[in-house]
Amino acid sequence: MPTYRQWLVGGVTYVTNNRRKQGAVAGRIGPLALVVGSCVLMLVCSGCDPRSAGASASSGSHNPSGGQPIPAVIDGLPVVVADAAHSILDSRRAGRPYVLEARRASAGLVLHAGSMALNDPERLLRPPNAAQMLYDRGVYTIAWPQRTQPPMVRLQPATLRTLRGSEFRGFSAGKQAYIAIGFEQSDPKSGKVTFVAYWAGSVIFH
Repeated sequence: MPTYRQWLVGGVTYVTNNRRKQGAVAGRIGPLALVVGSCVLMLVCSGCDPRSAGASASSGSHNPSGGQPIPAVIDGLPVVVADAAHSILDSRRAGRPYVLEARRASAGLVLHAGSMALNDPERLLRPPNAAQMLYDRGVYTIAWPQRTQPPMVRLQPATLRTLRGSEFRGFSAGKQAYIAIGFEQSDPKSGKVTFVAYWAGSVIFH
């Protein structure tokens, strides 16, 4: 029997071992994936080593690569720094969620890669090209910078493109967001968007 891992509540089909709980999945699906409408969100462990972790929190972080410390706030938005301790893709540990005050993050947040190694889990050597967010049954995407430093994106209404659900209008208290950095591609015929996550974490707003 395959083991199904809960990643989001509501509106999502959970997939493991090329099977899904209800019905069959057309095409190749990775070890763990989410099917949200026409979007296939693949969640495959990148094999990240905790020793390769970047900064560990969103409240002002040391940059272990030797650069400048990562600020807790950028352009008025709280910063979430990707690291192994918060990753929900590593099957060896339960990544702890980030916790933010909703009033500080109502307009959005900054997702910063820090020094996290963003490796293609399928070993195709594809650099990350997108960040995706699942929030309130909606799926949103933004292009990940290829050459811009520092490696970060702003997840806010003005920058996010909606893949499914209603337009993003900001975060609210009592809700949770799932954020990921990875490789996104779309089928020109079907329009289906496939996303392979290199890193993913969750954010709780209170």
